Amino acid sequence: MTPTSRRASNCRAIYRITASYCLAAYLYLLREKHPRHYRNIVETIRLAAPFFGDFILRPNPLNPEKIRLEWRERGSDRTFGPNALSDGTLRFICLTTLFLQPPESLPATIAWMNPNSVCTLTPSFCWPK
Repeated sequence: MTPTSRRASNCRAIYRITASYCLAAYLYLLREKHPRHYRNIVETIRLAAPFFGDFILRPNPLNPEKIRLEWRERGSDRTFGPNALSDGTLRFICLTTLFLQPPESLPATIAWMNPNSVCTLTPSFCWPK
């Protein structure tokens, strides 16, 4: 494995971990406190990924501070994790959540360095303002 492909692999792993926990916690907050925005996010995701049903967002029974990103396929009861989504679909979900969150929650500035780099798309809602 070349250094470039190793770095890309590491970036994808970091991105999936961030999406798995940070994004899930933020989506959970939106579902509970801003249901209209949450529904808009889910419906927008379905435009790009018609197979997507909804997120399954629940605190981990062994560690209630953690919420893992899980989702269901439309018309199915089967549960999937973020590893079942392509990198592009995960990026789309993160960006959709970023741009469709309640206006009062939007960051003052959104820096998007390189749209092709997974590492630069770590959602800003994961970090304190």
